[in-house]
Amino acid sequence: MRRLVILGAGGHGRVVADIAEQLGWGEIVFLDPNWESLQCSGIWPVIESDRAEVLLNQPDYSEFVVGVGDNSQRAFLQNRLEDLGLPVATLVHPNAVVSRHANIAQGSVISAGAVVNVGSKIERGCIVNTNACVDHDCTIGPFCHVAPGAQLAADVTLRERVFVGLGASVRNGTTILSDAVVGAGAAVVTTVEQKQVVVGTPARPLSRVAR
Repeated sequence: MRRLVILGAGGHGRVVADIAEQLGWGEIVFLDPNWESLQCSGIWPVIESDRAEVLLNQPDYSEFVVGVGDNSQRAFLQNRLEDLGLPVATLVHPNAVVSRHANIAQGSVISAGAVVNVGSKIERGCIVNTNACVDHDCTIGPFCHVAPGAQLAADVTLRERVFVGLGASVRNGTTILSDAVVGAGAAVVTTVEQKQVVVGTPARPLSRVAR
């Protein structure tokens, strides 16, 4: 039986678990430090920790994945898994449309209705969420999150840990630099600088992300 461990039992984690079930995982368990308040509506069990180390000596679990929406936290947790030598799963919903000529890297999750077109590269630990579209020849850097309904036109580049919000759009050939945030419904038509937050149509800078 295939068994999957998901780090993070919040809303996104449950979406990941549902995708895993549809892909045929036989058993799913969560690790989460807030286990007392996150019992996943009785569907999946929660272990009282986010420490992957607790399962190092439990070979019954075959793969791990991070079910956390926050880009920086997801990066931290996946890096821990990889440092421990634990196998990290990549999950693509059966109702997603992913070109066989696209590349989806380790730890990424592609949700229902998402499209990843030919020549696009999704790097480690990314989320391409429900009904999001990544058109041809895009490069999505490590630990990015393309939110539900967001649209990336052809040849878009996202650097590390970029968040593209609900229903936002990005013009073809545009680059968005590391740790930038694109607000919900924004239309990006020019380069977005590192840690910049942009909103509106056309998208304009709002502030910089506090770090």
